[in-house]
Amino acid sequence: MTHTARRNCPELDIASKAGGQKSLVRRVLDYLAFQERRYRDARRLSELPDYLLDDVGLDRDRLKMRRRVR
Repeated sequence: MTHTARRNCPELDIASKAGGQKSLVRRVLDYLAFQERRYRDARRLSELPDYLLDDVGLDRDRLKMRRRVR
C-alpha cells in the first residue's frame, strides 16, 4: 500500500474518527469496499452517453485509461 493509495482512500487512515486505531482486518475490509465502489462508479460512468460525460469534464478514452491503470 503506497502513500498515494492512502491519500486517495480516506478509509485507510490509521486513526479512526473516534480517536482509536483501526484493526488491520477493518482497514482491509474498508479498502475492499472502497475498491468495489470505485469499480461500480466507473462502470456506471461508462454507461453514460458521451454528451453527459463531456458535461462533467470526462471523455470515454480517459475512463478506459483509468480502468486499465488501476
